[in-house]
Amino acid sequence: MVRHEVLRTTIGVDGDEPFQRVGPAGVGLPLKHDDVTLAADANATLAMLISNEAQAQFDVEVGPLIRGRLVRLTVDDHVLLITMHNMVSDDQSVNILTREFTELYTAARTGRPPQLAPLPVQYADYALWQRNWLTEEILERQSEYWGRMLAGAPTVLRVPTDWPRPTRQDPGGSCVEFVWHEPLTTQLIAQSQRFGTTLFVTVLAGWALLLARLSGQEKLIIEMPSANRTRAEITRLIGPFTNTPTLQVDLSGDPTVGALLEQVNTAVLWAQVYQDLPLIR
Repeated sequence: MVRHEVLRTTIGVDGDEPFQRVGPAGVGLPLKHDDVTLAADANATLAMLISNEAQAQFDVEVGPLIRGRLVRLTVDDHVLLITMHNMVSDDQSVNILTREFTELYTAARTGRPPQLAPLPVQYADYALWQRNWLTEEILERQSEYWGRMLAGAPTVLRVPTDWPRPTRQDPGGSCVEFVWHEPLTTQLIAQSQRFGTTLFVTVLAGWALLLARLSGQEKLIIEMPSANRTRAEITRLIGPFTNTPTLQVDLSGDPTVGALLEQVNTAVLWAQVYQDLPLIR
């Protein structure tokens, strides 16, 4: 909390304009304690606590936008749950927090000073830099690109579903894990090298082709999450940097594999060039 100002930041509203309040460095991490050593099924109780933490709301005006919960399963087995609001963190932030917490914990156990290099900037510095950098000319150029890229884009992906699509869409989703066997991965890498692309582009093109066949649509919109940490000063900084550049893939005319890979590769490269414009989902 002392190290990262964003973790002790709250959001207020003045009229219609939001603004941030950075709390004092002495603000600590709220930490609840749960002892489930006597529970009939400690793991089931833990799963319930994890679900409750994930669904519990934050008060962005009161804060803090991070909270912790220490669950005692047995005498020497504990689980620490940390929940951060996405207004102050992203996937990379979770990794940074984990690394720094591990270092602080190890240093405390061994009695040595923690080895964390000072941060050159805070998230507010980045936000100010971004606002100053996105001048009218740059903003117009980036907006023009995305307007042109998304022109005529479909608003709905018509994939077959088990239930009727609700009138109001729910942003919640899920994950499906799968593993590629080594021979398939080797073939995909070779295919990528043959057409001068990356494995990411090849898989993305295959995903677009699958969605096109499932939906019967020739034009598709696919979001490509980007870490958006393009400056060295912010690589170790916790904050909501992630952006979601959007690609439009056109499969009309039944393109060849080479043509499709070239189209997707070009779209990915240009999306990275124009990734600085915050895109609202």
